[in-house]
Order: sequence, then structure tokens, then C-alpha cells
Amino acid sequence: MTRALEDLLNRNIQVSRALAQICVQPDPKYVTEQIAIRCSNSLGTSVRLITPKELRVRIPGDYSDHEQRHFIVGEVSTQSTQAIIPLRYQDCGNLGALLIELSDHDLPMDVEERTDGLFSYLGEHAGQLVATSKQLQDETLLARYDLHTGLHNKNYFLKEILPSVIRFAEENPDAPISFLMFDLNRFKGVNDRYGHKHGDSVLTEVGEIVNQSLYRTTDLASIVETKESFRRTGPANGNREEAARYGGEEFIAVLLGTNNAGAMVVAKRIYHNIHNHRFRTDQVNDKGSDVYYPYNPDHVTTSIGIATFPECVKDAQDLLGQADEVLYKAKEIQRQKEEALKTKGQAGYDSLPLPILSL
Repeated sequence: MTRALEDLLNRNIQVSRALAQICVQPDPKYVTEQIAIRCSNSLGTSVRLITPKELRVRIPGDYSDHEQRHFIVGEVSTQSTQAIIPLRYQDCGNLGALLIELSDHDLPMDVEERTDGLFSYLGEHAGQLVATSKQLQDETLLARYDLHTGLHNKNYFLKEILPSVIRFAEENPDAPISFLMFDLNRFKGVNDRYGHKHGDSVLTEVGEIVNQSLYRTTDLASIVETKESFRRTGPANGNREEAARYGGEEFIAVLLGTNNAGAMVVAKRIYHNIHNHRFRTDQVNDKGSDVYYPYNPDHVTTSIGIATFPECVKDAQDLLGQADEVLYKAKEIQRQKEEALKTKGQAGYDSLPLPILSL
């Protein structure tokens, strides 16, 4: 075995040890960055990790025909100056590739084929890390987020968000916390008259609207930094907001650092953003007027209940139940508005107050 091959073998062992120390987490970007960094440090040469997405968006000509061929067929390619190592693991498909500069090793042509086994092992080891990270990411998304709306699901809200909010209240008894409980009026009519595909489409758009409606506005409604910041650190630092799909058509927003007046500002914003939005109708399958729904398929309304600690609710553990009770009263207002719509038209509907109530 030549000295060059022995050198690569020793360095390959160092790379394997370095990769074994990487902590797999639901963040493939972090894992791939760690792979490139640790490979570079262990091999003592430049290592780049090319992701499948980067390969797809690359301008033709950035890679030679030789490089592109090996990316596609998934085989290790070693030349005197460069190695292309596809990341592979079981049947996970294209996971990217490592580009290793070999100029410092001065690899002789007669041992190139003998290095393929070493590099294949390296590619499989790194590929397993990427594949496992992607799988963990998918499992995390399914466990935390609702499929249709992209908001947190009820299970994650009850197990993670609600307990952290209660802890925050115990540690900061004077800090305001507001809960907004709201649902889509007559949503069963949406599904029954226009079909569940349209109902799912509405939920997706509502999730986007709610997500876009939560942001810092005025000092009165001093709410949030960013949703990404919330997801990294949780709500323990205050002045944050987050939303979850609590039931079929029921949602909840948690506003830390927001008093009752500020919560009303946010509630009205959510209400008007949903009320004024024109929903897509390409999934509509109208089953006729025999199924009751008082609005057009592109129109959805909402009712909202607000509860605030410690301003209106003395125990943070009662926030959820109190917000739900206030929502029930808000829906009574909405029913009155819908009755007025039938008897007096739009003018009668608009003459009644918004279906937004707080304790």
C-alpha cells in the first residue's frame, strides 16, 4: 500500500470518528454543515457538501460533465485533484455529495480505484446522518404541527405550550398573558355544501392568515419577536405570540406580554383579515342550496373570545377554559348577525357588533 493510500486511510478513520460525534437533530442544514466542517478538519483539506437542492438550482456549467455524471449515477469518482462522494443510505435517494480536494495528497493514478471503498464508506456514514436527520425532522413536524394549517396542533399545545405558559405566569405573576380562542362560523356547512377538499383549502389559507396576523404592532399590543424565535426558545422570555389549531375549525392564539386591550387589537386584526379575505374556490363542489351556509364559498367568518391573566383571570390555568366560555358568547352574537342577515339583509348584519368578546 502506498504512503498516499495509507495517509487517506488514516484520515478516513479520523473522519469516521468525527462524524460519529455529530448529534443528529431535526435540522438537516445543521447536520450537513457539521459534516463538511468535520470532514475538512479531519482530512486537512477543503471539503464542500453539495445538497440536492443546490445541484438542482445550479447554473449549467458550474459543474463539469464528469462531476454531473457522478452526481447522477451515485458513484464515487476519484481523480488526482478531486473526489466526488455521493451521500447514500439505504433507499433514501439522492442526499447530496461531498467534494474533496485531493491536491495536497498527490494521489497516484494506480491507487485511485483502491480508495473508492474508503470513500464509499465515508459517503454511507455521512448519508446515514443526513437521512436520519431528515427523518427526525419529518417526525418532529408531524408531532408538532397541523397538516392543513401549518400551525401547532392541539396535542403539542396541551403538552408543551400550555405548561410553559403556566410556568411563565408563576415566575412572572404581574406579566399579562392573553388567550384568543376563535373558530370558523358554520364550517360544517362549508364541508357539507362545498366539499371537504374546499374545507381543507380554507383551513390552509386560514392558517396562513393567522400566521401573518401575529406580529408586533404598537406598544399597547406589545406582542412578539418572530415565530422562528418562538420555536427556538419557547415562550419563557415573554413578549411573544403563537397560534395553534385546537380542534376541527377551532384555533387558539397565545399572546405573552399582551394585556386585554392589546389582545382586542390582535383579535380585530385576525377577524378582519379573515372576513376580508377571498378564499380560493377551485376545489369547490357545490352540492346545492339544500345544505345551509349563509355565505359565498369564497367567504368565511370567525368569532373570537378573549381571556387575559391577571387582568381578568386570576389563575393562568383557567385561561383556556375562560377563553372558551367567552367564545361561546361571541358565537351567540354571530348567530344574531346571521339572523339579521336573513331578515334585514347586509345592513342588518353590519348594524350588530363584531362577534369579539373579552372577560
